[in-house]
Amino acid sequence: MIGYIKFENEIKIGDIELDFFKNENEVYNTIVLAGENGCGKTTILNAIAAFQRGSYLQESSSVQKVMYLDENGKVHEILREKESLRYSKPGGITQEEWEDANEFTEQDFYAEKMKLSNENPYDIRNRKVIFSEARSGFEVKLEGNNSNYDYEEDKYEKKGANYSGIVQLLIDLEEKDNYEFIKYAKLNPTCTYEEYMKKNSRILRFKKAYESMFEELVYVGEKPEIDYRTIWFLKGEQLIDINELSTGEQQIVFRGADLLYQATNGATIIIDEPELSLHPKWQKKILKFYRNLFTNEYGKQIAQLIIATHSQYIVQEAMKDSDNVKVILLKKEGIETKANVIDKAVLGMYSSAEINYLAFGVEKKDYHIQLFSALHNKLQNIPENEVNAHIASIDCYIKNHRLYDTVRHEKEDTSHNHYYTLPVFIRNAIDHPDSGRRFSDNDLDVSIALLRDIYKEVAERR
Repeated sequence: MIGYIKFENEIKIGDIELDFFKNENEVYNTIVLAGENGCGKTTILNAIAAFQRGSYLQESSSVQKVMYLDENGKVHEILREKESLRYSKPGGITQEEWEDANEFTEQDFYAEKMKLSNENPYDIRNRKVIFSEARSGFEVKLEGNNSNYDYEEDKYEKKGANYSGIVQLLIDLEEKDNYEFIKYAKLNPTCTYEEYMKKNSRILRFKKAYESMFEELVYVGEKPEIDYRTIWFLKGEQLIDINELSTGEQQIVFRGADLLYQATNGATIIIDEPELSLHPKWQKKILKFYRNLFTNEYGKQIAQLIIATHSQYIVQEAMKDSDNVKVILLKKEGIETKANVIDKAVLGMYSSAEINYLAFGVEKKDYHIQLFSALHNKLQNIPENEVNAHIASIDCYIKNHRLYDTVRHEKEDTSHNHYYTLPVFIRNAIDHPDSGRRFSDNDLDVSIALLRDIYKEVAERR
């Protein structure tokens, strides 16, 4: 699994380092890159996919350094400055002569990949990478049993999905399970079909993941007695055709099945904007759906997921499992993109306002209201703080707190009572919008930072 990747002079994102390590010997199995449109999420996904599909790094590569964990738990390092020496121009010839003599053909590329595989079988570039691009919408087209469909890798990504493609893909998925069992059984004749499928069946993982996503739907599969090929689901006691599913439901079926068909153990699965066409309640479940697709019967995730999103619901669910999922916030600063780890939620309820503020810097007023109220309520339950229901009491508490800085945090409010602190000033301005009180966006950030720090300190003390 990829643990660290450093880009240098990448045209759209500049220089950026992404650290996926949990500790020195362990890597997060799921990475969520969160940020607004234009911050470089898709560029990063494409660059990671291109690196892993590629061969030895050349001087022109934007990838400068990669660290990864092999299947034995050993950390390896790939450096562009070392690999690019393979392509250094020798003395005695011009750069043009060197380039003409070393024109890199497709055949050369595959030869290089083979050499890479032989030299270092544990290299992450020998592992499969599958990139599911951002997609929404399907062309619904019903075809009969005599339709021909040759499944090819990335067909969905190249051509988009249609109804007959979804149906055939699920049929192919079941057939692939059966074919792989036959191969395995020849070498392991004592293994039963049920034992093998329990451990290895892709379609069983798909069924479990899909049914956890849509509790009211049960995957049935193909029914040969019907004169056209389709996939059936059970909704209550009613049998429904896959064609009757919504666009969002069909997208989940296809993207999930497509990834399962292509994936191998240890693969890198890259998914761009899985939230497209999905209702918010499905967005809350979609991260778990993809993780379930690649979780074996022992509860171990067998592929690394790297997902880009600007959905608050996906980020919210990701932050609930911080032991296994790392959320990285991408922000555009000038011509470069910066990567930061999102601060932990302090309110304990993972409110949408808190997630949207921490991940995307929006809903600041709503978050300020929640933070202020939460701190005020918590302090009232601690008698020694002498904070009561009156705003003046929490104003006094903040003013006398060790984190309070007069230069940054003082904002007098004399419109009714005499208050001194910026958080109380903003609270009053939000509660009484016609009062004439004015504050800036930066004031909100400063006040929120102070409230968060005080709240964390109070919570830890309790």
